[in-house]
Amino acid sequence: MFFTDEVENISYYQYEKLLKEDDVREKIALILQQKHEYLKEYTINELSMYIRKADKDLFLKLKDGVYTLDQLKARIAERKTGLKYVVLDDLKNTLNPKFFEKPSKRQENLAAYEMFTPDYKKKEKPRHDRKSHFFSSVSRERGPDIRNY
Repeated sequence: MFFTDEVENISYYQYEKLLKEDDVREKIALILQQKHEYLKEYTINELSMYIRKADKDLFLKLKDGVYTLDQLKARIAERKTGLKYVVLDDLKNTLNPKFFEKPSKRQENLAAYEMFTPDYKKKEKPRHDRKSHFFSSVSRERGPDIRNY
């Protein structure tokens, strides 16, 4: 029933009443895991808990793939607290697509190296031009002779 067009026609009260049963929520969570690969990293109990907290319209967006679970969590918190939450999935349309690609092994190693390298080793050492005025003036000119004072 929850994965057919009938769910759109039931009232919010009926929807809430059906989701009070643990077995129903667990079956829904299992079907969602089969439908969306990324949900397999979550437990059935965790998915069941968020399905229970979600309104009917939020559930429909999760079911249809419009929202990810992170977006669902953010929308639940928004409705509960009245604050606006933005998750990474909300920014997919505005950020560069390369940001969402998995980094290569070389990039991962470089990132790990930079994470554990002290700042003083990362800084470029200043390079002095040997023909600059500073070095030529020091070597050619002698300062005032202080022995005669």
